Amino acid sequence: MMHRRIAIGIILLAAGCGDGTPPMDTSQSQVKVSGIVKVKGKPVSGGQIKFDPSNALRQVGSFTAEIGPDGTYSAVTYTGENVVRFSGAMLKANPEIGLTTRFCNVTAAENVFDFDLLGETDQVRGPTYSRKGAKTGKR
Repeated sequence: MMHRRIAIGIILLAAGCGDGTPPMDTSQSQVKVSGIVKVKGKPVSGGQIKFDPSNALRQVGSFTAEIGPDGTYSAVTYTGENVVRFSGAMLKANPEIGLTTRFCNVTAAENVFDFDLLGETDQVRGPTYSRKGAKTGKR
């Protein structure tokens, strides 16, 4: 019982350390991101994908890329966590996509993010984040 109390105390002390903000990338290193956007398993034909690398320490604009007729896209954005949103023609048939937000961790290495919006697993290939910012890893 005593060991359990000590362990809980150590956990509580560790939780109080730091300034309470998550780690953020402040660099303005631009890197290429690419992939395929699908809706319910089928490639999107047209529309836009927007990568927004802004955070509390780096206030910058978004990077937008056109989605090709085969669902592929290629864009440039800054490294670090990016908020990803979708717009354009794909919203006519699926307006709920306009309300979806994804979080991707863009690195200095190759960045391929495939999105299957409204699919059975609604998955993103690549490092992703939940709405609250907790890292969920690769799916």
